[in-house]
Amino acid sequence: MAQYLQASVGASSYVDKLVELAHAEPTRAEPILARSPSLATEPSSWGESCLEAAGHLGHWRLLLRLMEAGVRLDLYAECSLGEPASATAAVRAHGGELLGIHNLPILHFAVMSRDLSVVEALLQAGAPVSSSRASLSPLHSAVACGQAAMAERLLGAGADPLAQDAFGCSAIDWAIQLYGEDCPLARLLARAALVERR
Repeated sequence: MAQYLQASVGASSYVDKLVELAHAEPTRAEPILARSPSLATEPSSWGESCLEAAGHLGHWRLLLRLMEAGVRLDLYAECSLGEPASATAAVRAHGGELLGIHNLPILHFAVMSRDLSVVEALLQAGAPVSSSRASLSPLHSAVACGQAAMAERLLGAGADPLAQDAFGCSAIDWAIQLYGEDCPLARLLARAALVERR
């Protein structure tokens, strides 16, 4: 597979194709990265590595395979894998606002763990539920993962249900688009928005 990719796309775009696989078909990226683990941290032409792709998408199996191959995970990938110790220490040291690849907030990676205790650990450490510099809010991430309990906890911590992502869409917009207008997440966010407007 690795030889096929190199031959078919050329050396300059090989990492690009590998990062695309890490996004869309992580099981196909696994054997290549197991044989050549140093490629996991090589940046693509847009600056993203396979490790960063696996971390921000919550591809746990690929992250575990990278660890087995000896790749050192960054704090964002560790957080996505459900190990928040490095992330909470960094939040405390840097005053809270940490952004990973694509300007995703540190709480995004906690949400991608699908573990409410990871989100709770970062909130307790002082991670903000909103950031003017982030491309989306952790609330958007909770909606994308269908995590109602996380969305509720983020709202309880002060997340704005009307905050917009980099394209001008709110978490409510995401919920409606992903699950339909009458889905529980959309109703939860709409109720929170009504309370906030009062």
